[in-house]
Amino acid sequence: MSEIKNMLTIDITLGMARWDPDTDTWAHWWGYQDDTYSNGNNGVSSFGSLIVIENNTPIDIVKTTEFDWSEFSSKVSNTSAITWLTFSYDGHFQQVYNLFYNKTLYVTVDGVTYNLGNNTEDPNDPGSPPKNSVSGLYTSPGAYELGAVLKQTGVTKRLYINWE
Repeated sequence: MSEIKNMLTIDITLGMARWDPDTDTWAHWWGYQDDTYSNGNNGVSSFGSLIVIENNTPIDIVKTTEFDWSEFSSKVSNTSAITWLTFSYDGHFQQVYNLFYNKTLYVTVDGVTYNLGNNTEDPNDPGSPPKNSVSGLYTSPGAYELGAVLKQTGVTKRLYINWE
């Protein structure tokens, strides 16, 4: 890898949530999700916690609503993925958009670097609410490997996040 810029370092205490676990439309999440969706998402509550260690990016990381690994029953979706929902600082949406949609994401945990690849989520309309929101969906083999790490509930992991 060449020199990587825009380093972000966070600690996530890994949590888990389930939706309809005893049905054929189940879903499970591991990692971090704040309470933004707790009331309207069929009983899925917030889980995990996130602490910013270092932020050299235009990402307003403290407003992150979700950084997790998700798995769904085949009746819901055939996609398991790392999902990252966050925001840019005012006036920096385009810079964050470029990171999320034009760069390859790398996450290093416990000395292992996972190549999450490129974002597979449809780009946000810059005028759509909520203001400055960006989302990432990563389905590469590296995302699956990081997903296994995020399943270690109750453990705090330091994530070094970079783009190239």
